[in-house]
Amino acid sequence: MELLGYVESATFFLNKGGNPRDYQHALGRLHTATTSDLYTDSSPEFTYYMDRISEDMLISTGSSFGPDPLEQLPKMLEGEIENTTEFSDEDFCLYTLYILCSLYTRLYDYEEGKALLDEYSEEFENKPYLGMAEIIVFEGTGDPQDLDHALEVAWEYHSDYSRYSKLRILLAKVIVSAIEQGHTYQGDKDEIPSDKEELLNKANEGASLAVAEENYPPEYDIVKARVEALLENFDAAKERITKAIGELSRKRTRYTELRSEFGRELTRITVEQQQRELSKKTSKIDSNVEDIQGDITEAESSIAEFKDDLEDTTADFRRSVLEFLGFFSAIIAAVVITGQIALNVSNVNDAVRLMMVSYGGLLFAFGGFSILLASEARSYWSRVAVMGSGLLVIGLSFCI
Repeated sequence: MELLGYVESATFFLNKGGNPRDYQHALGRLHTATTSDLYTDSSPEFTYYMDRISEDMLISTGSSFGPDPLEQLPKMLEGEIENTTEFSDEDFCLYTLYILCSLYTRLYDYEEGKALLDEYSEEFENKPYLGMAEIIVFEGTGDPQDLDHALEVAWEYHSDYSRYSKLRILLAKVIVSAIEQGHTYQGDKDEIPSDKEELLNKANEGASLAVAEENYPPEYDIVKARVEALLENFDAAKERITKAIGELSRKRTRYTELRSEFGRELTRITVEQQQRELSKKTSKIDSNVEDIQGDITEAESSIAEFKDDLEDTTADFRRSVLEFLGFFSAIIAAVVITGQIALNVSNVNDAVRLMMVSYGGLLFAFGGFSILLASEARSYWSRVAVMGSGLLVIGLSFCI
């Protein structure tokens, strides 16, 4: 971000001690910047320096060597300390309220921030910086109900004051925090979707507009990077964070801490990317294993069917062999019987009858033998026909 040299040269920033007595000098420089028609209180540069003031004041809280901003700023709000800037008393108090709420948030003292908002919410109702202060305090608690409230405020103010890039980035930040925490909106505002994808698209839209400004704080890139990570655009997210680290001003009191915070965010997203890629590879392996198991099961089923078919074929073959053995045995028996009758019976009619009875008996026995074997090679009725022909031959023998 390109810094405003005129504002940077304010005593408050030069001393780097966060002395609240120098606060109004810095605010006065911001007022002068806004009178040039280049900046307004909606400009990213203006909100950046407001945040810088609360950031620097963090150093002097609880200090034994100078005034404590937690004591001085409330006095400014109450009018005990005179407004020496050219801002109106209303604007001066509104900006001081925002800085004090931001300071409470940096100290994790959210209850004090909420109490301050309750006290002044009616006086500064519908003022953009009141909305910003409320979003910052309630988003930071981590409580699901507070997160819903922060989302409702961000949604309302973002719609009413769309020219404030800070409100756009705060809306994106609240949505990202909710999604990262696995929280689903439970409020009663119909215009706020509970669907994760819709909310993420809204966050991406707001963050994209915020970073489309010509000059904006590096913190905007961090929010945009978190959005990109949720969209699984990990490389784009890491590029954003790298850019933010490169543009972080060394003049900032918390430069080292912020650089570490940005670095941790880069590490977190890198780890998340690796975990996501590992998860995809694991899922692919699991899918392949399932396919292989399916192929194995199908092969085992085919083998079982082949085994059953082979056993049936073997059994049929054995039965067929026995049938052929029985058939040839019958032929041999017929030959033997014919020879014995020819040798021992002289009467032709008697010989014919004996042969017919013998042959009929052989046919009947062969048919019954085939039925017992239950061969699949021939039909059941063909076997019955053989038995029947045997009985018929026996019956005809008595007619001769």
